[in-house]
Amino acid sequence: GGGSGGGGPGCGNGLIEDGEECDDANASPGDGCDDCKVECGGGDELEDPVSHHCYHFVPDAETWDAARAACQAWGGDLVAITSAPELDFVHPLVDGDTYIGASDIKVEGVFTWVTGEPWSFANWEPGEPDNGDGNEDCVKMHSGLKWEDVDCASHNGALCERAPPGKKP
Repeated sequence: GGGSGGGGPGCGNGLIEDGEECDDANASPGDGCDDCKVECGGGDELEDPVSHHCYHFVPDAETWDAARAACQAWGGDLVAITSAPELDFVHPLVDGDTYIGASDIKVEGVFTWVTGEPWSFANWEPGEPDNGDGNEDCVKMHSGLKWEDVDCASHNGALCERAPPGKKP
């Protein structure tokens, strides 16, 4: 007889282990993880070769809430840019003013990422964030990759990020 036994580590147990890019504990095609390899979808999507996160640009996403909804419909959320190398990596996708997953909606002046990742990196435009009109709680990135706080109702594109399916062991 064949088959695998023992229930040890391996592709299909839901844990991302050594040598695996993802592990969604199923064999469903088209869900971003096939044979423990990430599939970002090509075209307008980029895959980071180290983290295996997928990135996707949505033009004209409109408001920040609409931008978030568009990213969540794609299976991720607005991007959390936590390092200079990550910022450089996503640069080719940025086309004009683009929402990212940073805001100070909860506490004015305290910016956080929608993903809950630590706020350890920022690339503000000089003089930003300035809460300009007294109600600038969302963050957009210019094509030059500098950040600015803006009114969440303003219309911009969106940069989305999706982590690989599965959990770290």
